[in-house]
Parts: sequence; structure tokens; C-alpha cells
Amino acid sequence: IVTTYCVLGGEFGTDLVQEIIKTSRAVGCKIVSIFGIPMEMEADRRKRALKALPESVALTDCSLVIDMQRSQELNLEFGDREWKNFLRLSDTMVVSSVVSVRDCLQGPFFSTFKSKLYAFVSHSDVMPVKAVMKAWDNILFDDSQALDDSVVMVGKNIKSSEIEDIKNQVVMNHGSMPEVVARSDSDDSKVIVFRAVKSF
Repeated sequence: IVTTYCVLGGEFGTDLVQEIIKTSRAVGCKIVSIFGIPMEMEADRRKRALKALPESVALTDCSLVIDMQRSQELNLEFGDREWKNFLRLSDTMVVSSVVSVRDCLQGPFFSTFKSKLYAFVSHSDVMPVKAVMKAWDNILFDDSQALDDSVVMVGKNIKSSEIEDIKNQVVMNHGSMPEVVARSDSDDSKVIVFRAVKSF
């Protein structure tokens, strides 16, 4: 499996990552790609990213997409929304998400992530179930494009009762049973919610 990461919309990086994916597929590799969509303050780049996303997703076996704008709105208080804080939080979210996906690749990745396209976001709360519920609707795509398949990544020391609470609340509020997967880190307040959406 080859894993690629790219914030789409740049003049060079988008074309480069597509070439890497094509080359990897040509030699028989499966491709898992993490794509970032830039914030609204980068309007031109965000527009190019959204235009490039369908073609980029089509090249992969599984794509995971994070909307930097919605992630920032979810995770930063209004008064903290300064440029330096946006950059710091973006770096933190990207690194933690890539590491978490890497951990999944050590196991049965494609039996956990069964769909071709997922939108995801991370969020923290002292009560993990609250973090999941807040994160649920803060993805790039709206509910009309969402599928039933979902994965929630949690810290490795989370209690089994908290896992059951997450499952029960998602079923009760959204009508589907999420797959709950433990990460390698012990930050039990942080969750990463992946929701499958219709591919292009």
C-alpha cells in the first residue's frame, strides 16, 4: 500500500501527487490518499482544490478528505481565529490524522475502511461521545451525500463503556453503527470521525 498526502489546489503539488498515484498503481500498489481542502481565505486555491478532487479520488483505492475550513471552525474559538493559530492547528490536525491512518495500515485497513471516499475531522472533548457528536456534521460534504459507513478513531486507553456510549449515540441520532478503532496514542479526549460519502 502506498499512502499519499496533499493539500490540493497548489500549482505543483496536485499534479505531482496524481503522478505519484498513477506510477504506484502501474506497478500494482494499492493507494490510500489523504487530501486536504484549503481554507476559505485561500479562495483561489480552495476553488482549484475542489475542482481537482474528483479526478484525484478516482485514481485511488480509498481517499480520506479533510476540509481545513470546517476543521478550524470546529476546533478554534472565535476569538482565537488568527492566521498563526490557523496554521498551528492545521499542522497539528494533519500530523495526528496521518499518523492515525498509518496505524490503521498495520492492520486490515480495507476491511475497516470499506468505501472509496471518506470525509473526516478531528475534535477533542473531555467526554469523547460529545466530541463525536460535535464532529459528525463538520465534514466537507452534506448529509445528502453521506453513506451509512463510518469509522471513529479513539485513544488507546478509552474505556469500553465510552466506546459503547459512542456507538449508542451515533445509532440513536444518525441510524448507523460506526466502527470504533483505537489509535496508538493515549489522548482519550480526541476523536477522529470518518464518514463515508458518495464518490464522484
